[in-house]
Amino acid sequence: MLGPNGFGVVIKGTSMLHRGINDGDIVWIDPDQPYACGDVVLAFVCSLSGKQGLAVKIIRGEYLEDVECREFHVIGPAVLLTRSLARARSC
Repeated sequence: MLGPNGFGVVIKGTSMLHRGINDGDIVWIDPDQPYACGDVVLAFVCSLSGKQGLAVKIIRGEYLEDVECREFHVIGPAVLLTRSLARARSC
C-alpha cells in the first residue's frame, strides 16, 4: 500500500479527531498515489499571515477543510494510519 517514496508524519493537535486521527498518531503518505475530493492529504500550506508549514487535512476541491490559507500544495494522500503507542497504552 505504501510505495517506495512513502513516508510517515506524526500528528500534532486534535483538528482531525472527527476522522479518527489523534494527536501522536502516524499518518503514512504516498506522494505517488492519486487523491480525490474528500481524501485526507498532507499539504504544504502558506497561511494568510505568511506562516508556512505542513498540514494533514481533508481536500475539498479547491481548498483544504478548516484551513484559511494563501496557497497550498498537496504532497500526497494518506494511505495508512498507525496509532501512537502512548495512546494505545492509555486506552
